[in-house]
Amino acid sequence: MARASRQRIRLEFVRTQPRRLICNHVRIGSGWSAQLRVEPERAGLEHYFTADMPVTGIVEAIRRHEQAKRCARALDSVSLAVVVVGPDAGVLHSNDAAKSLCQRNDGFLVDDNGRLRAIDPTVDPFFARTVAMAAMGEIPGGRSLLHIAGCQPGAPHAVSITAGADQPGVAAIVAISSAKLDDVAVTRLLRDQFGLTSAEATLAVEIGGGKTNDQVSKILGKSPATGREQLHNIFKKLARQNIAVKGQIELSRWVSVLASITGAARKSGNQ
Repeated sequence: MARASRQRIRLEFVRTQPRRLICNHVRIGSGWSAQLRVEPERAGLEHYFTADMPVTGIVEAIRRHEQAKRCARALDSVSLAVVVVGPDAGVLHSNDAAKSLCQRNDGFLVDDNGRLRAIDPTVDPFFARTVAMAAMGEIPGGRSLLHIAGCQPGAPHAVSITAGADQPGVAAIVAISSAKLDDVAVTRLLRDQFGLTSAEATLAVEIGGGKTNDQVSKILGKSPATGREQLHNIFKKLARQNIAVKGQIELSRWVSVLASITGAARKSGNQ
């Protein structure tokens, strides 16, 4: 039986005499084996271990660390600027697009205290207050959409702010769409892959760029009622594809993310 145990890929046990020692026995591909021995009290690792599963704690910590790095790489691959901030707007994590946006002062910056700020001094207090409310879970519906001016005149950023954790008071997620979407590419994608009509796709792209349904209807020379009907059809078509978009804020956020991903794919030569 002991021999069979040693043939397992991993054997974990705790030896308590003469002192508590956690052992992890691993068989490697060459047929040789390696053994890790840790005295947790002396190593300062007690909080990583549980009494009945010796090394599970530290292995789980490593797994989560690797998972976090994969998520960070995925965020860096899209052109949507994503910043995770605390209730005081202190930056906890930002992807490459967000760092680039702040470095060129495109509507936002990170101040000397490490806080994400809107450059417009008339907008910044409201932005900071909205971030704090999102982090505390106090925004109705869980998200807010702001329009904040960037470098391009007349083309404000669509800024989605949502709670970043289940526990209130931890973090908020700020997603900043580019001031100008690739209208042609995204409209074609919405038609070909999501089954929207040309008029519906155009409406969705304009809303993704930060406009409201009434504003788009006025620009396109149609009544607000027609725009609302098309908006309702968009929601139904997306729902049939298990895409839960139920309002203009959610649609704007979804289209912005979609545009960001497809834009990154084109840059890398995948589309």
